[in-house]
Amino acid sequence: MSITSDLTMRAIIQTSIIILLTFGSAHSQSLTLTDLIKLNVLNEDEFDTFITTKGFTYDGLENREHANIKSYAYYVNSVKTSYLSKVTYKTVKSQMVSFQTPSTSIYLNIKTELKKIGFIYARKETNDQATFLYYTKDNMELTLVSSTDESRPNGAVKTFYEISISNTVK
Repeated sequence: MSITSDLTMRAIIQTSIIILLTFGSAHSQSLTLTDLIKLNVLNEDEFDTFITTKGFTYDGLENREHANIKSYAYYVNSVKTSYLSKVTYKTVKSQMVSFQTPSTSIYLNIKTELKKIGFIYARKETNDQATFLYYTKDNMELTLVSSTDESRPNGAVKTFYEISISNTVK
């Protein structure tokens, strides 16, 4: 990916983290890594049908300078608990699916699955708010993001996870 698209992807991931921190909860909808890989290659209609059958509802479309972001949310008791976005880049032939969840078990299941499928650990990056773990396989890059929200009542700290998969341009 080019530096511009890499920076754009990081900005999108950081925006997604902020959305998740705002709306996260203890209940969430489970998706597997296999689901996310499939979602990344589906056309818009197939994507919408697949994710709607999983209980997600359309949550909006953002038209940014470098990408369009179509978002879906999973609600429990009228509260967003999981968030899914499909990013279609305008400047490069690439797209990304990003799934955010507060569930440690979903995150750990995806980590186990990515090793079984053959993803290879590439690198780690950290900042004050999050840790980014990068994995690759063929023309795909998978990013696992762990972040915390310390602004909860009574000083409680909540951890959130984001799993993003994109096809890379060679």
